Amino acid sequence: MKMRSSFVVLAAVLVLAFAASSEAVRTKRVHSKQSLDLLDANPSLLFDRFERDHGKSYGTVEERARRFDIFRSNVEKARALNARSGSSATFGVTKFMDWTEQEFSEKVLMRKQHGAQVPRREGGFKLRGAIEDAPSSWDWRDHGAVTSVKNQGTVGTCWAFSAVGNIEGQLALVDGTLESLSVEQVTDCDGGSFPNNRTGDCQVFGGWPFLAYEYVINAGGIELDDDYPYCMLNETCWPCAPPGWNTTICGPPQPYCKKEDSCHFDKTKVAAKLASWASLSQNEEELKAQLHQNGPVSIAIDATSLYIYWGGVVEGHLCSSDPGDVDHAVLLVGYGSETNIFGKEVPYWIVKNSWGADWGEKGYFRLYRGKNTCGVANYATTSIM
Repeated sequence: MKMRSSFVVLAAVLVLAFAASSEAVRTKRVHSKQSLDLLDANPSLLFDRFERDHGKSYGTVEERARRFDIFRSNVEKARALNARSGSSATFGVTKFMDWTEQEFSEKVLMRKQHGAQVPRREGGFKLRGAIEDAPSSWDWRDHGAVTSVKNQGTVGTCWAFSAVGNIEGQLALVDGTLESLSVEQVTDCDGGSFPNNRTGDCQVFGGWPFLAYEYVINAGGIELDDDYPYCMLNETCWPCAPPGWNTTICGPPQPYCKKEDSCHFDKTKVAAKLASWASLSQNEEELKAQLHQNGPVSIAIDATSLYIYWGGVVEGHLCSSDPGDVDHAVLLVGYGSETNIFGKEVPYWIVKNSWGADWGEKGYFRLYRGKNTCGVANYATTSIM
């Protein structure tokens, strides 16, 4: 009788857990639907709210009308994506809604890396124990290895945020110190390239985390963000092209720059040094174990559809897993799973973005785990101290 009562209690707990998980997904969808339905009831009201919430201002009546048309088109895209079944991902009004997809790609994402041959550095990291030893869920935010969400602004510096986020995690694990390190130093000073592989770091036009590691190694370290702060967000600086800029790979640098805003790395203020870097596994089960043992992981993905993302788990039909379609670098910080509204377990990665805390799930998003969604496992790397 006692055993039967225990089963009843356990069953009740499982039902409540499933209901809570399903309700969270359902609430997010309802919230999105209510906001999008305002377009039918009063489209001007929704656009007015968007302008107010995101501090938008347009120079002319004609420009505002053009942006309103783009906004309406993006709302319809979000509505169509939400109507697709089989995914918990939710799409809605974001701060990018008055941009076309092309504008978003040009202002925020990196250039597509078709033809790039990214070198792999094998053997730099070895697992301790078996892959199966990794817990079913893990989040480095809960273990002091992830700094606050940053905002890259309207420039393609995500590659530096991704690499520096990884270095911050390594510093926390090695020294027990969680510090925001200087993304600006990396973007200002790193013009490294591998011309034969058609890969290079191109400042505001994109780059590769592995080259950022190479720069930090060769430079002798990286400063704190407090000592060399990020200034591109509000366009308060105009750095010139970094040393080593490769015009063949990167194209021409920005036409206007200030020498005094350019690379000014101070070796006396180094906060962290690197010894090497390593490519991580393209097998996601092994990658999960590597993340658990070694800290946050730098990755590069196809992020084209994320400009109208609100929350939930992004699945493969929303992006490409082709290595040539990579256009955004981000940071894996954990993994877990949830039960969707259809009763199916959905494994996911937790990913830190660099678009500010007012985007997505407080600056984060989730990708389906196990199917190389958006190319999550194509370019996983870590620095080594």
